[in-house]
Amino acid sequence: MIILLAFGNDHNDIHMLEYASRGYFVANQFVEHTSLIKNPNITVIDNTNRAVCEVLDMYLSDDK
Repeated sequence: MIILLAFGNDHNDIHMLEYASRGYFVANQFVEHTSLIKNPNITVIDNTNRAVCEVLDMYLSDDK
């Protein structure tokens, strides 16, 4: 299982999302993400500390 957390407009991260079993794209109001995300295993989250921490907490609790 490949889990990836991609940030904003980093094209390398966005490219790697294509191979993720589970991926999270951290977006903001300036990044157009709808055309980038075609994989149903990708979730778009807000670029706030709380949103990122919630995803990390969920992942870490599932790992136990």
